[in-house]
Order: sequence, then structure tokens, then C-alpha cells
Amino acid sequence: MQNYKIALITNCIKPNTNAGPITQFSISDRIASLVENLNYLIKTTLFEEIYIIDPFIEDEIKKEKFKNLLEINGIIENKIQYLTFKPNSETKTNINSRGKGFSELNMIIESLRQIKEKHKNGIVYKISGRYKILNIKKIVEKNNLKIKNKKYYLNIPFSNLLKKCYTVIFSFRLDIDIILFVNCLRSIDDNKYKYLEHSLYENIIKKKRTNFSRERLLPTFETNLKGGSKQGRYRYHKQLINSIIYRFF
Repeated sequence: MQNYKIALITNCIKPNTNAGPITQFSISDRIASLVENLNYLIKTTLFEEIYIIDPFIEDEIKKEKFKNLLEINGIIENKIQYLTFKPNSETKTNINSRGKGFSELNMIIESLRQIKEKHKNGIVYKISGRYKILNIKKIVEKNNLKIKNKKYYLNIPFSNLLKKCYTVIFSFRLDIDIILFVNCLRSIDDNKYKYLEHSLYENIIKKKRTNFSRERLLPTFETNLKGGSKQGRYRYHKQLINSIIYRFF
């Protein structure tokens, strides 16, 4: 079913890399933010399925430990599906040296492989685990109108001025070619300030490797939210500036 909506939560309760700027949140803070976001997403009833992937969930034993952590911290119901992520030694070395963007994109790729075993069609909403998006219902409804026109495989905010995408939330059809994301791995290196958002723009948007739509509606957050990678709080002024840049430039 083309409009079957799947939320894919990419998360990391414990940093798995030493490269690039790493936000110094404690594990307990990361778990608390994740649980708050998951409870919020569950209550919206926007998604037929919610999946989560985290470097902590290497196998079935770690999966149970992760589920218990969420239950202890107040998850309202445990219907979430947990995806394992156990990269090989070469990928682990690259994650450690090239940063969290390299890790996140590998998690997206691995998630797609696992979800595709169950579904052939649908819309995947990649959502960063810590970020509770206050206007997510509006974003999803607007996105569905675009995806109904089967012309588009990817719907993502981006700025030609900044030459990067906005990756807190973006969506794509489940039948998108995974190779598009695999090719983006080559140019990610947080130490060289080449992040996931730059790689997606450079390798997909700029080169027009697939049919995409520019999402001009950015997520809104509570103004006390701290951004990752030492970005500071998402005050109203900051969110307004981001909205203008990604909408018009």
C-alpha cells in the first residue's frame, strides 16, 4: 500500500564515534528525550508502524535490554519494533574515524534492508530520536499529498544557499534505490565538516540522482530543546531563520 506510513527513528543513546563535534548529553538524558519523543509519536497515531535503530541494539540480548530501558523510563506502550545494527569491523572503523553522520546513514541503509523484507511499498519518515516535532502532523499530511503523485521518491528540506539538506526529518518511498544512500557514504567525514546533510545534498539533490521534492515546511520544536553537535537551543529566532533559509534559499 503506497500510503502506508512508517516512522524510522534513528537514535544513539551512547556515542559510537570519536570524530567530529559530539554533544555531551548523558545516557540518561538521551533516553529520557527518546522516550518523550516516542510517547508523543505513538499518541499522534500518524504511523502504521514505528521502528527504531540504535548502535546499542547489536543483537537480540541487547534488544531486550534496550526495551527494558525504555520501559523503566516510562514508555507508554511497547509496540515499537526494534532493528538490530551490528556493522562489520571495517564499517566500525569508518564510523569511529568519520563520525556520527556516517553511522546514521549506515543505520538508515540497514533499516531499509530489514524493513523491505516485510514491506514492498510505503512511505518511510526518518526522524531523529531526540527531536519531538510539534508540527509533525502537518508535515506528514502535506507530504502524503506529494507522495500520492508517484513521481517523487524523496521529500526533503534543503537549501541551495547552504548546500545542505535538513535531516531531522525527511521522507522517502520504500521502493527507493538503496544505492542512492550507499553512494552518499563516500563523502561523509565529520572531521572535515562534511556531514550527512552535505552528502545528501551533494550526491542526490545537486546531481539529481532521483526524482525528489523540496520540503519547505520545517519542523518546529519546543524552544528549550538543545540541538545536537553543540548547536545550542532552538530558540524561536533560530527556528524562524532556519525556516526562511530552507523555504526560500
